[in-house]
Amino acid sequence: MLRILGELIIHAVADRGVPNKERIYLQATTDLNLGTYLLSIGYPVGNQKIYPSSDNFFWLGNEVVSANTWVVVYTGPGHPKVTAMSDTKEPALVLHWGKSQTILSDADLHPFVLSVDGIFVAETPELKERVAKLPQPSLSQIK
Repeated sequence: MLRILGELIIHAVADRGVPNKERIYLQATTDLNLGTYLLSIGYPVGNQKIYPSSDNFFWLGNEVVSANTWVVVYTGPGHPKVTAMSDTKEPALVLHWGKSQTILSDADLHPFVLSVDGIFVAETPELKERVAKLPQPSLSQIK
């Protein structure tokens, strides 16, 4: 069972299905590095449970934000921007998922945030080549 996040919360989805306007509003409740968070979408299946879409994950980037900073993620293309909310003047980080079409036009789809604290990266050909060149222990002498 995953813990329920409290340090980065989702407030709203705005302009569902509207190209170049569809966006998700998140807010940090404490100082944090966004590098361990992924944003995704899925279908809720109960209280604090969701069935995730298999190919819609967005890494929030390696930005450090302070408490009360808004993170506004547009689902379309664009460039990151540090700004402030127009009405409250609270700090805001605007990000872009880079999708070529809207992804939240289905009102049953909901965004969710996932925190990750570990990773396993598959072996690359370059790594395999370097390992092959390392001296190898003689297994016949190990008892």
